[in-house]
Amino acid sequence: MMKTMVVYEDGVQSLEESAKLIASELSSRSHEVCLRAASSVSIPDILATKFYFFGAEHPNSPSYGEVARVFMGISLAGRTAAYFGASASALASLKKMAADTDLKTVGPDLVEGKPGQTSVVDWLGRIL
Repeated sequence: MMKTMVVYEDGVQSLEESAKLIASELSSRSHEVCLRAASSVSIPDILATKFYFFGAEHPNSPSYGEVARVFMGISLAGRTAAYFGASASALASLKKMAADTDLKTVGPDLVEGKPGQTSVVDWLGRIL
């Protein structure tokens, strides 16, 4: 089982629902999934994970503050990330946050305000 973390911006109900859909689909595909609001992500969570899914609705969300701080001094080479959220600018902000970590970005971004099950399954099919 691949250790996978799905992280979403705090306080955005539609984004949390999307994260839950993603986590559920990943679990059905034999991923060991950790679902976290961005403000509750810890260093051990980050270090234990091989595949990350980061979601945001707003660029430079304050809820990602601690993750951004940790990412300034960590190498995640050999690990993978994918991005989902409501706007391309929010996802660009997440990618900028992770730029110096050596995370490998895979697949297209899922840029949709509130993706349904079909959108999530199709998107994951292009990534996994």
